[in-house]
Amino acid sequence: MASTRDRISRGSVSLLWALAGIVLIAILWELTKLLGTIIELPFSSSDRAMPHTHVHPHGIAIT
Repeated sequence: MASTRDRISRGSVSLLWALAGIVLIAILWELTKLLGTIIELPFSSSDRAMPHTHVHPHGIAIT
């Protein structure tokens, strides 16, 4: 049976991997938007279709 310290350690590592995955998704999102301004993509990468990642936590205002 694993000790409490081992469980906390494994949980910390899992949390760090989860946060790294979220950061990677945000980076790929922004790179897709950047690429969409350079070349035409088969989907819309406008600010209305794909808001920037810093807009998401504050909510999206549709005007």
